[in-house]
Amino acid sequence: MTMIPKSQRVRMIVDHLHNTPPASSFIEAYATLFYAIATVEDKVFGPESYVFHATLLGENNDPRMYAPHYESMFKVKGYSKVRIFITTCHITFVSTSGALEIQSKDTADKYGEGTPYKERQGRVLISKPDSQGDSVWHSKNL
Repeated sequence: MTMIPKSQRVRMIVDHLHNTPPASSFIEAYATLFYAIATVEDKVFGPESYVFHATLLGENNDPRMYAPHYESMFKVKGYSKVRIFITTCHITFVSTSGALEIQSKDTADKYGEGTPYKERQGRVLISKPDSQGDSVWHSKNL
């Protein structure tokens, strides 16, 4: 089997997210993200390859991508209704109203704080509004 490069799989996940209805809650948006990643990775590696990682500590040599874990979730300064998930290569934002945004990380900026999050348009892979049509950075999320 030919391995599909990670960058192409990320694009497949983003395409999958574009084709899903907008979410109306944090849980719904997170579940949509989880399902999109699992669906793409199951097609590539098979569902039997799924291994739930109990912690983010230590090295992960698994080529499969997983949805971000709750232990990598933090508050976003200035946006009380948005949570950020920090993973190795991406930063994912989810609002309590269901908006979702995924940004690529600068490898030199471990936590992605070098540039204000909402000003990183060049790193945005997807900005999916909630069911009301509002983005993660909408004023209702302050």
